[in-house]
Amino acid sequence: MSNVYSGLILLLMTLFFLVWPLALTVINIINLFLKKPIHAAGFEIATLSCGSIMTALLYGLLDFQDYETPINLWGGTQVHAPVASWYLWTVLLLGAVGLIGYAMVRFCHSKLPPLAFVLGIAMMMAGCMECILWIVQIAGRLVETAGDDMFAIFYLCLFPANFILCCLSASLRAIRAYPVWPAKQYGNPFVSRCASLLSRSRHWPWLAVLAMVPILLLLTLILVLFGQAPDAVIRAFTQTSDWTLSQQISPPPVQIDTHYLCTVSLRGHRKLVRPTRYGIRRGERIIVNRQLCVANAFEQLIQERTPRFHRLVRHVYDTYGYPISRHIKTALAADVVYLIMKPLEWLFLAVLYLFDLKPENRIALQYLPMREVESLKKQVGSNKDMHISRG
Repeated sequence: MSNVYSGLILLLMTLFFLVWPLALTVINIINLFLKKPIHAAGFEIATLSCGSIMTALLYGLLDFQDYETPINLWGGTQVHAPVASWYLWTVLLLGAVGLIGYAMVRFCHSKLPPLAFVLGIAMMMAGCMECILWIVQIAGRLVETAGDDMFAIFYLCLFPANFILCCLSASLRAIRAYPVWPAKQYGNPFVSRCASLLSRSRHWPWLAVLAMVPILLLLTLILVLFGQAPDAVIRAFTQTSDWTLSQQISPPPVQIDTHYLCTVSLRGHRKLVRPTRYGIRRGERIIVNRQLCVANAFEQLIQERTPRFHRLVRHVYDTYGYPISRHIKTALAADVVYLIMKPLEWLFLAVLYLFDLKPENRIALQYLPMREVESLKKQVGSNKDMHISRG
């Protein structure tokens, strides 16, 4: 019976997260061309509410890294973030402005004077422009990406595409249904001319384009006050790599050693695990931190002093460490492993300081290329106290 419930829950989750967004997209496309749309308001609210939540969840689950961080070849997303994290608030603010404009046009159009209606359309247009930038940024990867990443990128395109559909539908229907406002005559001819233009709904689209300029200028001033660049919206997409609008080059990918828990812990948050540099292990480029270097230096020491005990330690570690490390795929799990290893790191460090003449030399040389090790040997002028990591 439990298997039936589990299967039913899995089916419902699949329908909700995979089929429901596609169904809403099809309905929104159909409603755009129907004279009498099918429950347009309800489907549009469902699209924007569910779509924003699902897109945020999917983006978070993909665990994108900025272009400055090397891609881990072992696992995770094989592309960098499509939006620079330091400009993310700019992107969110412009998206919020677009949603507010949509709400004004969709639900308050009959109560708004023409000028406020035009401003609502302008705010919607600003949000749609950002959605177009987003789609252009990530859609190009669809033909280059295979597997799970391809489906993830496809679903990341759905919400902005649906937002554009909803905005088109809402604005077209609101303009058609908007009551006719008689043009008032003012003493100033310029004001009278503006009132005449606003009284005719056919002028509103191009007036909204003009109204976008002061709206974007106001948003830019607000963002500058909070430390953002004036062109932060554009930089959010160009300060990236691997995508259509990207202008940055990322460091080469690295191989994080999945066989050893110390190295797997480097998948954790940088502020906690504190990666220090690159290293070389069995010809592969890896990221190392002090915990990894201390553990490897300790292993090297017991290999030199007590070979039999080292073989036992290595056997136990290889037997249990590798299966456990295969399940450490999230930053949180890696952080937990790092913290669990911390007492062992202190123990290893104590042993090194008790039984090694120059423990910091041994630690510093772990996972360095042989060329650098030889160079350091020459600088020190003595080979007997220099220890080389063999991985």
